[in-house]
Amino acid sequence: MITPANALQLVLNETEVLPPTYYQLNKAIGLCLETEIKADRPYPAFNKSLRDGFAVYVRNAGHTIPIIGECAPGKKPELLNSDSALSIYTGAPCPDGCEAVVKIEDCTINPDHTVSLPAIIIPGQNIEKSSSIIIDNQILIEKGSVLTPQTAAVAASCGITQLKSIRRPVIAVIITGDEIVKYGKTPSQWEIRDSNSVLITSTLEMMGIKDVSVHYCRDNPRDYDTLLDSIEADVVIISGAVSMGKYDIVPKILENAGVRKIFHRITQKPGRPMYFGKLNKTLFFGLPGNPAAVKMCTDRYICPAIQKMMGLPVHTSNIKAILESPISVSGNRTSFLSGILSFDNKVLFKPLLDKGSADIFSTINSNSYCVLEGGDYELDAGSEVSVYVPPYIPMSSVFAKPE
Repeated sequence: MITPANALQLVLNETEVLPPTYYQLNKAIGLCLETEIKADRPYPAFNKSLRDGFAVYVRNAGHTIPIIGECAPGKKPELLNSDSALSIYTGAPCPDGCEAVVKIEDCTINPDHTVSLPAIIIPGQNIEKSSSIIIDNQILIEKGSVLTPQTAAVAASCGITQLKSIRRPVIAVIITGDEIVKYGKTPSQWEIRDSNSVLITSTLEMMGIKDVSVHYCRDNPRDYDTLLDSIEADVVIISGAVSMGKYDIVPKILENAGVRKIFHRITQKPGRPMYFGKLNKTLFFGLPGNPAAVKMCTDRYICPAIQKMMGLPVHTSNIKAILESPISVSGNRTSFLSGILSFDNKVLFKPLLDKGSADIFSTINSNSYCVLEGGDYELDAGSEVSVYVPPYIPMSSVFAKPE
């Protein structure tokens, strides 16, 4: 067996960044850009009015002058004479010669279609100069940036409809076992409904993965062989049949299929029997069948691998928190204890004690794991502990307080 830290490092060492492809702009959120984005014109592209008011020459301050037309957003501005004014609106282009925009509330509009201007007008007031924010061909978003809604809006403002980005992985999930029935079916007394496929695919969806297929396999080597031959994926996740029992045949099946075993079994709980291997560039994760182990192994090992595949920053570090209630630790394996991370003037961790790795009910509200090194010891409330937060958990939810 190897340690969790060594297992994670081996997973990341064997994970390769996927090649880029093109995505429609609105389908590329969360992806890593393979090209930089440059401005296709200055911004603003013209001298822009920042207020509703009047476009004028400064020398007309304190005078009453005729209103000879208007400048509207999206339209070519009218001509401005030296002793007249043009009505202008927020966002509209200023006419040639315009030296200032006077706010409408600072003026008096007269019945004879003239406007009386204030005594003081400052050159350039209420005008945003062309190129004052962005110059033509300026690099706006660097290669390697992660596309966010804000950067997508910037790309759209540059006329971009497609982006070259590191592609999302294609993932196949295999649920094993004669005792498993699909979660929409009614099981017999001796069978159990599949929940692991929902657990895994939901996690993948939160990681931004769109192309996921789910397959079911009986405890029959020929069924495995047929299924593995038919799957084309960057990642294959197998739930169940990876331990040491009579029906735990996945490691041998994968060996016969040519998969190179990188490790099998980790000094951790839950999830000790976890398997990891590789065939060509495809990663194979063999997870235990118990749901709590499936969740932890997916969060701790598969999610960081997906981040690396997509060229994203890889999230593996722990944060410090204060333990809300005492816990007991025993055994020589590293424990990943589910719990709730929150903030109340300090970062707190509330452990949620379960009844084993098959129990997903007791930890239904968990958002993190307290990482506890092996040994026999007690930790009192108030102790400082290390906590791992899966990358799909927004930290804003941890630090949010109810109104």
